[in-house]
Amino acid sequence: LRVVGPVFVCFAVVLISGVVYSWFTFVLPVIAPPGSVLWTIYIIVAAWLTFNVFWNYLITVVTPPGAVPHDYEDPLPRDPESQLDMREEKHP
Repeated sequence: LRVVGPVFVCFAVVLISGVVYSWFTFVLPVIAPPGSVLWTIYIIVAAWLTFNVFWNYLITVVTPPGAVPHDYEDPLPRDPESQLDMREEKHP
């Protein structure tokens, strides 16, 4: 089962790359003439979105599941009596 994770990651990268390739190759030339101002704007926006999709996917893949940052502070108190008091305040 440890092989399935990297296979799905590669599959997702191939799918995202296919969509990006289709956008730049087939859709963009139809909606804006190459070299126009509108085409340049579409290129910039599409490149920015593509970068963000791949960057966020990379960060998602390399972050261990269930990891808590070392500087995390729990907003709720840990003692049961304090939690009971908080529940009573919400529901009088």
